[in-house]
Amino acid sequence: MALFQADIDQINALAKTLGEVAAQIDAIDVRTAAQSIAAALPGTPLGAACAQATEYTEGAWWRVSQRVEQVSTAMTAVAADVAATDDTFRHRLDGLDFRTGGR
Repeated sequence: MALFQADIDQINALAKTLGEVAAQIDAIDVRTAAQSIAAALPGTPLGAACAQATEYTEGAWWRVSQRVEQVSTAMTAVAADVAATDDTFRHRLDGLDFRTGGR
């Protein structure tokens, strides 16, 4: 019986989904496709510019992935904290032999 109005299972489910999204974002491969473009333009500044843009794009996706993973981790911690707080609160009320009128 949860006393607080927080759905811990839903918080954990969202955290799991965000973790999966972070992994999918991290798996985006920008370099492979860009390498063929750079190889098709040898000796031109376009190949080097493409390679540099690829590195910036890859880094940007990685940073997005890391930030989403941080939110996922924080949500998992919050769910655990809410569950522990709810459990502690329930035990304290039980110690006082507190009951609501409907039970």
